[in-house]
Amino acid sequence: MHSFSIHLVAEIKKITRDEIHNHNDEIEATMLEDFYQFIQNHQDCYWLHWNMSNINFGFETIEHRYRVLTEKQPPKVEDSKKHNLSSIITEKFGKKSFDLPRMPSIMACNGGPHRDNLIGAEEAEAFKRKEYLKLHKSTMAKVYFFQSIYQKVQSNKLKTIRSNLPAKLNRLVESLPSKLLALVAVLYSVWQLSYSAYTTIEPQNKEIDSEQVTETNKKINKD
Repeated sequence: MHSFSIHLVAEIKKITRDEIHNHNDEIEATMLEDFYQFIQNHQDCYWLHWNMSNINFGFETIEHRYRVLTEKQPPKVEDSKKHNLSSIITEKFGKKSFDLPRMPSIMACNGGPHRDNLIGAEEAEAFKRKEYLKLHKSTMAKVYFFQSIYQKVQSNKLKTIRSNLPAKLNRLVESLPSKLLALVAVLYSVWQLSYSAYTTIEPQNKEIDSEQVTETNKKINKD
């Protein structure tokens, strides 16, 4: 776990919790410098996220904030290396497999939320109250949740509220055994067509050969 947070930077800078709000931009800039140094050192990695897909909430938001505070360009995370866990779950299990909002619904079905987990409104309130450690623990709880859920998705062990038959059928059709079975069926159909064509042509050839023999015999007898 690599964590980046305001209160950790404040501790390093010897800024007390009650004084953080007076140095917020300075602390945030340092935190983002650390974060983008981490990104720079891991350009070959893939990034699993939860709906961080636009300027309102996502990588673009962090990039914009970094430019504002440091007047520098951040290292780029290529879109091809960003993978939305929420979209992965929707594509694999169907849109109706969980209630909305999807994250707490998935948590409820798969062991329940961690004791340190806070919902969005609770996190905002914790920030206002300067409960930075509580907020930090909530962030880490979500990261562990993402890791656990991704492993369950990969092993097909994720529990859903309701099954989605179309999604299951699609996964079945796309599976390797189904593709191999389809290939065998195609090869068998080709063989059947070839055999049918052969059995149709063979009698015709025999009939032609018989007519040729008869004509030959007639000529011989005539001679």
